[in-house]
Amino acid sequence: MYIPANKLTALVVLFFLGIGMGFAPVTLHAQTADPFGEVDDAVYDNTMNITGYVRFVTMRGGQWVPVDDRVLGNETVVAVYCGDELRGKGSPADFNDKYFSLLMMTVYGENMDQLHFKVFIPDEGQTQGSAPTGRIIEVAPPELIFMADDRLGKAKEPYYLDLPAPVTTNFSAEGWATTCLPFDALVPDGVTLWNATAIEKGELAMTKLASTVGTGDGAGAQSPTGQFLLPKNTPVILKSGLAKGETCEWLSKVADTGTAGASPSFITINPSQSILSGTTEPKSVAANSVLTLGHSNKGSHDIGFWLFNETTIPANRAYIANFPAGTRGVGLGSDDGTTTGIYDLQFDTVGESINDKTVNRDCFDLQGRKVNATANSSLSSLRKGVYVVEGKKIVIR
Repeated sequence: MYIPANKLTALVVLFFLGIGMGFAPVTLHAQTADPFGEVDDAVYDNTMNITGYVRFVTMRGGQWVPVDDRVLGNETVVAVYCGDELRGKGSPADFNDKYFSLLMMTVYGENMDQLHFKVFIPDEGQTQGSAPTGRIIEVAPPELIFMADDRLGKAKEPYYLDLPAPVTTNFSAEGWATTCLPFDALVPDGVTLWNATAIEKGELAMTKLASTVGTGDGAGAQSPTGQFLLPKNTPVILKSGLAKGETCEWLSKVADTGTAGASPSFITINPSQSILSGTTEPKSVAANSVLTLGHSNKGSHDIGFWLFNETTIPANRAYIANFPAGTRGVGLGSDDGTTTGIYDLQFDTVGESINDKTVNRDCFDLQGRKVNATANSSLSSLRKGVYVVEGKKIVIR
């Protein structure tokens, strides 16, 4: 069978099937439409070949491990880019394997060109020949450098194209969430990112980092392209501008500087100016040693950072590890774009409310009006609400 040199093809070679490897037969299918266009192979005199597997991976134990329930189908399109130039394209074959999809492709270029992958995963239920819709995951392996007539991977030593599995964020009913990702990612539409800088004088200080909620809202940082890249291992607080109950999905994105005028803005946080910690995989902690985003376990529906009474923080979450002694949680109020509406809920000891304590100083409501008739008044006699006592905001339930 003759294969034209100027056509990129995802093929399975006979010797690659099960000879000494125990692989199941491979079925080839027609490639669907894709968003990458065609390679201008006439520009380049040199080629290199890639032979290997495509698979989803996730972070566990500090290493990337295969995800066995997310196998890429043959409608996936794998493209190789140098900057913003398409250098190669192909589709993995349906390999009927638990982890892998088989890929063979040709790449065009010049020696020492730095390359990266863009992988288009089409949405399900699309009509053949229609304009494709789907998601693009990008990765830039450091070893992906063009060398003329080279072969990246071979039958007995295949190259592994590891794609970080997308991370899904579920927002609370109030629209709050946190994340910390194991890869650089483009910020999804409808999301505002915040950094927590301190807990001081009974308040959580927060700084708006970026927003993809509409355009020209005048609040927070703005990107010339309207896009932002959240760096890997960066814990942040999220506020959704989406409908209640919505989720957002984070996809690995290459911080490519080869596309003039179209590169997203990188979000930067000075570690010394953030009290957030983050984890990209399940993390073991002592009970009641950190604050995590959630609702109070005392019958309140207050959303905020509360003492985490379990011992494993889920993957891809931000949390607060350092906070004032005696603080049970920091609640989050409604955000109006100008103030955070955030207040500190103070407790003398873990789980012991000060509601039934007496104070030797005056108590005021948020309008500055004195509400206790005499000193040494019991706080339990106050109506439910937020008050200022001894310079601190408290909540009476």
